[in-house]
Amino acid sequence: MPDININGYPFISQSGTNQPQLTSNVDTKLTFSSLDTSASQGPTTDLTNTTLPIFACRAWVNFDGSTVTTVDSETHCTIRASGNISKVIRPGTGIFEIYFDTPMPDINYVMVGSGFYGSGAGTYMGIVGVYNNANYSESVTTTYIKIAQTGHDGTNANGEGTMLAFFR
Repeated sequence: MPDININGYPFISQSGTNQPQLTSNVDTKLTFSSLDTSASQGPTTDLTNTTLPIFACRAWVNFDGSTVTTVDSETHCTIRASGNISKVIRPGTGIFEIYFDTPMPDINYVMVGSGFYGSGAGTYMGIVGVYNNANYSESVTTTYIKIAQTGHDGTNANGEGTMLAFFR
């Protein structure tokens, strides 16, 4: 294989049948700009294309609240896909506890989401919110959040599809 040059500079060379090698003058270290953590509403990038704060999704989950498996006396819901979620437990009809793999930094995070239950012509959108039959401090913690899903008639429902995202 012949040596490969870019703009006249050697980039890859090979001697005989040895493996091709990057030449010694190639910088293989990627460098990234550090975040500006002094912003009052969260860190921002120091790139020139934006000064907007970065508010990342800290966790998300898509689960089926109607299908459960008992694990160590807990009723675990089927998780279809997730990020930073260790388990979803259903302690009662339409009540779910979502546990984070890595805890939130505090309880001031935001949850957004939606859900549905039923199938075919009987499919309804479910309303998802923080469980209101407990103190806020019992429902929203750094390690889990307790939510309720209600149906179109206002009663709790074990939704077949619940999709949530958590931001901080």
